[in-house]
Amino acid sequence: MSLWKKFKEFYNASAENRIGFYNFLAFLVIPILGMTILYVLVRIFWIKA
Repeated sequence: MSLWKKFKEFYNASAENRIGFYNFLAFLVIPILGMTILYVLVRIFWIKA
């Protein structure tokens, strides 16, 4: 079974699993991506060191 199918079964199993997944995205994945993009933009355009 592929990883995608396992994830889809887990996601569709209950509402609590979906809420947990959204919490994971909201508090870990999105802030890390946002801070990384912000860091890169600041290093490129702001700080001319």
